[in-house]
Amino acid sequence: MLAEAEHKPEGILDLIDKVLNTRSPEAVKQFVTAIDNFTNSGIEASEWASCVVTEEELGCSEAYI
Repeated sequence: MLAEAEHKPEGILDLIDKVLNTRSPEAVKQFVTAIDNFTNSGIEASEWASCVVTEEELGCSEAYI
């Protein structure tokens, strides 16, 4: 569904793939930045990103935003 979306952050599918496959803080940072720069939803990244990327998903002791 996202692949066919007309409006989406550039490279978002690759960024999602990178987060899922590397589970690295840098990949998460790139993903969050792409979403945050795409549109102004009025919600700070520190508020929504923690719902997307948790410690368990990263496989490390800290969640990175």
